[in-house]
Amino acid sequence: MIVYPVRRSVTPFMWFVVALLSLYLATVGFFWVFAAPTQTDLQIMAAVLGGAIAVVGVVGFLAYRKRWIYRVPRVGTVVLAAYLLAAGLILVIVWIVA
Repeated sequence: MIVYPVRRSVTPFMWFVVALLSLYLATVGFFWVFAAPTQTDLQIMAAVLGGAIAVVGVVGFLAYRKRWIYRVPRVGTVVLAAYLLAAGLILVIVWIVA
């Protein structure tokens, strides 16, 4: 009897990419609705947020593939590192846009 491996229709990596893209679209949409920017400002914000999403994606992918997350003894440390990464990216975005 031959047993075939179960194939997943959507891999965890695809869920990660979909989550990043939906966060990107939600953030740009939120900025567009509530800030009412000019076309140039919207393009700049979209480009800067795209770069930030790329950085978050690369860091998240490396942390998963190299198993950095499992080397950290506490979940709180992972959350703190994520908050520091987010705060650093926000500061860079504000510095570039302002």
